[in-house]
Amino acid sequence: MNLINMLNFFKNKNKQESKEKIAFNSHKETLSEWLNRIEKAQIGHYMRAEKLNKRADWTGYLLVFCTVFVTSMSFFSYSGELASLEALVIPFFNTKLNSANMQYIVISVGLLSAILSGVVSQGRFAARAEQHRSAAGRYGNIRRKIERLLTKLNTDMQNLDIEYEMNTIEVEWNFISTDAPLTKKKVIDKIEIVRK
Repeated sequence: MNLINMLNFFKNKNKQESKEKIAFNSHKETLSEWLNRIEKAQIGHYMRAEKLNKRADWTGYLLVFCTVFVTSMSFFSYSGELASLEALVIPFFNTKLNSANMQYIVISVGLLSAILSGVVSQGRFAARAEQHRSAAGRYGNIRRKIERLLTKLNTDMQNLDIEYEMNTIEVEWNFISTDAPLTKKKVIDKIEIVRK
């Protein structure tokens, strides 16, 4: 009887070791897939943040230029010829600058500045860029946790510890995903092209 118990013990131990090995490989594959997806999300959010920052800068600078132009032109008199401004504007319009033309230019730039003001305030490019940058940073934090867990997997880490760590990562990932702004499909496609 004693010999049979010993054989059963070793048989069960081998089964348990093979189950742990399968679980280990499954965890490693899952974590590798998660790492890939998190890395794509992080890169996508950083790319989107850069693009929105550039857009915020350009629209802001253009708005300032248009506003200053309209404000400074409001101090000029439009009666007669505007010889001092003629040299600046004629190369662009290829016409003699008189008071009517100058008024049209000022009105057009004024309309452009009003439109830009609406675009800047409604687009909220800088705020959206900051949201994307923040999400990318949080995804980077999760990525480092996954990399650390993959390194720990090569040591003798208990299966329950792995499950706990993975559940913690999954909860944090879900929380970030609900707070993060959407990344456009073409940005994700661009990441795929760059990574190949």
